[in-house]
Amino acid sequence: MDKHAERLYLAENSVFSFRDPRNYLGTLAAVERFLGHVVNSAWFLERWPVMEDVEVKLHDGRGSQTAWASPNVISLPRWARRKLVVLHELAHVVTWQCYGKDRPAHGRTFARVYLRLVRHVLGQEAARELRWAFRRHRIRFQRRK
Repeated sequence: MDKHAERLYLAENSVFSFRDPRNYLGTLAAVERFLGHVVNSAWFLERWPVMEDVEVKLHDGRGSQTAWASPNVISLPRWARRKLVVLHELAHVVTWQCYGKDRPAHGRTFARVYLRLVRHVLGQEAARELRWAFRRHRIRFQRRK
């Protein structure tokens, strides 16, 4: 894992919404409902209209140590079935589908998409906390000037 990804994970793990038990979804069915609510919302499709034609498939990641995403698949072991992790993996899918598969997995574009998702879905306070964690851990998320 590269240093930037390591710092991003440290930032993410430091925020309360990562550990908040109310954000644990538990089952794949609950994750599917949550994900469907996000990707089918008018807000989401207005920002990333390309995603209307993308079917995001959910994969049962039991037996795996890590959550992961590809351009249209999200895999979640049980521990990762929390809203913040689902949004993290969805941010990968959006980044690759809308901005190009050549974008770094945890780069500036990914971080910006991730923050937008967190702000809209989990609220301003969760986004503010994540943004501050990004700054503390030197994660770049603003557009280049």
